[in-house]
Amino acid sequence: MEEIETVGLRNFSNSVSAYVRKAALGVRVLLSDRGKVVAELVKPGSRPFDEDLDPLVRKWQERGWLKKGTQTKLEFPEGPPLVSKGRTEELLSELREEKY
Repeated sequence: MEEIETVGLRNFSNSVSAYVRKAALGVRVLLSDRGKVVAELVKPGSRPFDEDLDPLVRKWQERGWLKKGTQTKLEFPEGPPLVSKGRTEELLSELREEKY
């Protein structure tokens, strides 16, 4: 299981070499700016993740708590209308007549 560490840019810039060593050991270092992850430092050749995944989702996938879906979106045939054509107008008309 891969370790993930998030660090702010200021702390990162003060200890760049330490974070590079961590990444070389396999720690995925996420760099954040004002609470938003803006970059990541990883060991060369580490497996890529989907670009659009949130770091928390990535962590859950790595821990086995979440499994990425493999099935494509299913297409369902269009069902019959719930109210027959023209019937909607009739029902609305009846409702309006009852009010007045």
